[in-house]
Amino acid sequence: MAKKFMLSNDPEDIKEFGPLILKRIVALKDIVIKSNGKDVIVAHKGDKGGYVEREQNLSQEGNCWIGGEAWVWGEAKVSDDAQVGERAKIFERVKIDGKAKVFGSDSLLCGDAHVGGEAEIKGVDPQIFGECEVLGKVKVISGIVFDRAKIYGEAEILTGGEVFGEAEVFGRAKIEYGGVVYGKSKVFGDAVIYGNVYGEAKVFGKAKVLPKASVYGKANIYDQARIGSGAHVFDNACVYGNAEVFGDNTKVYGEAKVYDYAKIYSGAHIFDCAQVFDEARVFENAYVHGFAKVYKKIQVGYDDDIYKERNSRAKLPKCNDLTKCDQSNEYNGQSEEVILNETIENNQSETPSFDRLNR
Repeated sequence: MAKKFMLSNDPEDIKEFGPLILKRIVALKDIVIKSNGKDVIVAHKGDKGGYVEREQNLSQEGNCWIGGEAWVWGEAKVSDDAQVGERAKIFERVKIDGKAKVFGSDSLLCGDAHVGGEAEIKGVDPQIFGECEVLGKVKVISGIVFDRAKIYGEAEILTGGEVFGEAEVFGRAKIEYGGVVYGKSKVFGDAVIYGNVYGEAKVFGKAKVLPKASVYGKANIYDQARIGSGAHVFDNACVYGNAEVFGDNTKVYGEAKVYDYAKIYSGAHIFDCAQVFDEARVFENAYVHGFAKVYKKIQVGYDDDIYKERNSRAKLPKCNDLTKCDQSNEYNGQSEEVILNETIENNQSETPSFDRLNR
């Protein structure tokens, strides 16, 4: 098999860093790849490319190429039709194969990382290391992936996003600026993460976890649910449908479920096996727990404590006329036993919107 490149011996093409000596490669024939169905010449015969420590760093087969000021050394290898360029630094035992592209300003890839498929690594200082896998049509743009994390499908790790541990991100999920996914958590579908997802939590569908929000334990967030700034969802809790949980110290945990168009905010806690759904609102440090259910358009707030034992009645604060509670939701201090599946209309006072509180 005829070689497609050689190592230059021109002194100007040699870099020495102690025992490490890197040499520029020189194309011995045109290097042509397919891009959008068209032939694209990435290097003409005689063109100089990037730097390698040894010939084994770049396969003589396929149309792979190292260009620009990229460096590849150690046991790292670029093969198949993979392309490496700009100021990428690849070393140790990294494998770049398939139709992967690694570019960017000071990209750093090391350890036993594997980048393949049609993955793209680019941007400013993207980092891929450890034993992680970046495959499929993934894009890592100024993001960080390490440990044994797996990124595949059409997922995107964008500026400031981090994925590590044994976490998996796939489908068309996006880890946006400041988003951190780790542990054994999974983010997939069309989910978007700006906050923290860890433990064995799962976020999927079109769910969003916004900045300063945390989802952990074995919690599940899915459909079009949104977890906003300051909120925590953990244990085995589930938030789904179009539900929204937001605000500092707002928590959903235990075996609790929040779904449909329910909103939990302003320090409210939903826990144990409680459920909040329909268009219910729970806010202002209120607690809903035990086996309580809050639904329809009921509003619970201002330090209310709703608790129900299994197969028992639940307690709600008493209002002389539950259909005409004033805006402050101040009741007369007494309590009465009510069954929460009664039709109780809420007052028509405005409740804060998710978007307004998360600006």
